[in-house]
Amino acid sequence: MELCKQMTSRNHPLDYYRGIRDRILEILEEDVRGYLESLSSRDWAVLVKDFNKILLTVPKAESDPDPLSTINVLSFQISILFTQYEIKNSDINDPINTNYPTTMVIYHFIIRNYDWKDHATFKKKLRTFGESRLNFRYLLNPPLQSPYSTEPPPIFMVFLGFLKIDEIVESYLNNVFFLGLSYKSDYVDGGLMTPFVYLHHDIFHYEVYRDNCIDTIFMQKLREFYEYVKGYDDKSIRYSINLALFSYLHESGDCIQNKELFKSQDLFDSIMHSLEQDIPRFCDLEMLGKAIPGAYRELVEGSTIMLKEGKVIKYLELVAERFVTSWDKFMESANHRTK
Repeated sequence: MELCKQMTSRNHPLDYYRGIRDRILEILEEDVRGYLESLSSRDWAVLVKDFNKILLTVPKAESDPDPLSTINVLSFQISILFTQYEIKNSDINDPINTNYPTTMVIYHFIIRNYDWKDHATFKKKLRTFGESRLNFRYLLNPPLQSPYSTEPPPIFMVFLGFLKIDEIVESYLNNVFFLGLSYKSDYVDGGLMTPFVYLHHDIFHYEVYRDNCIDTIFMQKLREFYEYVKGYDDKSIRYSINLALFSYLHESGDCIQNKELFKSQDLFDSIMHSLEQDIPRFCDLEMLGKAIPGAYRELVEGSTIMLKEGKVIKYLELVAERFVTSWDKFMESANHRTK
């Protein structure tokens, strides 16, 4: 994760990013080969041949004008490679998340029409992806920001592994959006996602955020508030506030658009609305349930994954109360500093 943070930092010389690029690609290659070793010898032989073909087309670091896009395009190629494998070999009748059928239409279009195993060719094709192509062109980090905006332009990066809640919040507040790379189909957000769909669903999270969290004044206040809360000694309060911000920014995109809503009651109502949308998922240990602290987890009788809704709601109400109490203290502190 530290390498990813360095790769998405701003205003460094090109050689700085080229060096980090090679270290990340080494880790990625090692990880993919490790997964391939877990497959049958027949599957390994087919996939390793395709993977080697893809790697041979990746540009050398010294001639790479855009190291971050190179990482993203290679990761996208890997997601296609393993999606192809999953669809051909899965014993599940429907290995495609039906919540994202259009995404898989794009997948099949790419498989049929693009030389997706050639890095330069595929990258060139990605540049033509617009709204009708679910914005996979974000992987190339195109200039999306208005020249009149005071916000830093968004940065997109595909990465391996999982982010902690505070890492997701901090990246969103810094206009950095990490997109997850997977090798296998898995249950995410209530459905079974292929690697291809999994990568796109993180783009979808960004688009919801982009369409809603556009109030520059409020977003700057949230950044200042986040830094203020980082100074708290009580980890449980810090965690509650990060969970509220995670739900607010990443899950619902239910951001405040009117600075008049800085008022406590309106803010509490808005935070609660955001959290309440996710109550079914907070009650499910295979979804967001593990984000609920142990003291508030109580299994429904006869279930190994479903939590009792009453205790979950009690914690979410505490989350909103802690958020608003801390917000009031922050605003009071900010007002004192400006007097």
